[in-house]
Amino acid sequence: MLVHALTDRRQLIQLRVHIDDQPGEMREISGCIADQGTNIRNVRHDRSVEDLEVDEAYLVFDVETNGEQHSASIIVSVEAAGYPVSDITRTT
Repeated sequence: MLVHALTDRRQLIQLRVHIDDQPGEMREISGCIADQGTNIRNVRHDRSVEDLEVDEAYLVFDVETNGEQHSASIIVSVEAAGYPVSDITRTT
C-alpha cells in the first residue's frame, strides 16, 4: 500500500533506459540519476527483449524522488546525456 501511495505521488518511479550493451553504461546513467539527488532502489538489466538487437539492452531503474518536478528533472538529465528513456511507472 505504501508503494502505491509513493507511486501516485511520483515519489517512486520506474525508468527504462535504452543502451548499447557495453561496460560503463550503467555507471554513466546511475551517475546522471544520482547527480539529481535521488536514491536508486533497484536496477534490472534486460537483454532478452524482442525489440532489441544483440548489442543492445534496457536498464530499468526504480528511483525514489521528491515528486513530479523532481521526476521530470531526472528524465531530462538522462536524456541530456544521450540516452532514450521511458517512464514505465504506470505500465508495470
